[in-house]
Amino acid sequence: MSSSDPQARRSPNAAVILSFFAVGLGHLYSGHLVKGLVLFFLCFLFLPVAVLGAAYFSGTTAYVGLVPLGAAFLVFVYAVLDARRLARRAPVPYPLRDYNRPAVYAIFLVAGSLASIPMAIFVREELYAVYTTPQGSMSPTLQPGDRFLVNKRIVRERPLERGDVVIFRATTEGATKNFVKRVIGLAGDTVEVRAGRVVVNGKELSYLGEGDTLTESIEGRRYRIAIDDPKAEGSDHAAATVPPGCCWVLGDRRTNSLDSRALGPVPLVDVVGVAEILILPAGDWGRFGPIDPS
Repeated sequence: MSSSDPQARRSPNAAVILSFFAVGLGHLYSGHLVKGLVLFFLCFLFLPVAVLGAAYFSGTTAYVGLVPLGAAFLVFVYAVLDARRLARRAPVPYPLRDYNRPAVYAIFLVAGSLASIPMAIFVREELYAVYTTPQGSMSPTLQPGDRFLVNKRIVRERPLERGDVVIFRATTEGATKNFVKRVIGLAGDTVEVRAGRVVVNGKELSYLGEGDTLTESIEGRRYRIAIDDPKAEGSDHAAATVPPGCCWVLGDRRTNSLDSRALGPVPLVDVVGVAEILILPAGDWGRFGPIDPS
C-alpha cells in the first residue's frame, strides 16, 4: 500500500467529523479502539444521570441536570480535539484494523442514536426544554433573544405560586402560540391594574424605585418591572376574579404585553412549565443564572 493511497493515512478532518457524529468514533478511525469506547460510554453515561437527577431531586432541579450535561459537553469537546490530534500522529502508511470498516462505524452511530435520541426526547417533553424570548414583554427580566430553561415537571409537583414566570399555550389571531408571563393571581384572587400598579385582593403590591423601572414585590418575591407609560391605552384592567383551575398573568413590561388583560385567565392545563434559569442571555453574560434571583 503506497503513501498516496487514501487508506494509507488518517485524515484529521475525517476524525473530527466522525467525532461530531458519535463521540469516540474518531478514535476508532484513528486506531484507538479502547479509548474511543471509553469516551463513548462516558459521554452517554452522563445523559441518564442528568435525567435521573432532574427527575428525582427537589429544589432548583435544573442545575442537577445541567451539571452532567455540561460534563458530557466537555467530554465531547475533548474527544473531537483528541481524535484530530491522534489522526495527525497516526503512522503512514496506516495499518487498517479489523474495526476500520464502514459496518463498524455504522453500528457505532446507531448505538449512539439509540442511546441519546429517545432520552433527549423524554427530557424535552417531560422534564426540561429551552425556550427563546421572542419579544420584550418580559423586559427587564427577560430580553428579546434570551434563551432560558423551563422546568416542566414542577407544574406536576406543586401548585403555581404568585411571582412564578411560566410558559403557557394560548390561542390568538387563530393560532396557538407559546407565551412567557408572570403569575400574578391564583384561583379565587381578585386582580386589578390601575395606572400600571397591580392590586390583588384589594391590596396594592409593594413598589420601590422611581421612573420607568420599578421593583415589584408579591408575597416576598421581588422582581423588576417596566412601565413606559402608565396611562397607555390597554394598560389598566378592571377588577376580575380568577376562576377555578386558572391563573392570571402579566408581562413585566406592563404597557407592551399581551397577557391576561387581553387573553383572560390562563387554564392551568395550558401551563407548560416554570422558567428557572437564564442559560444564554442576549448580549450580557452577567445576567446568566436563576430568573429572579433572591
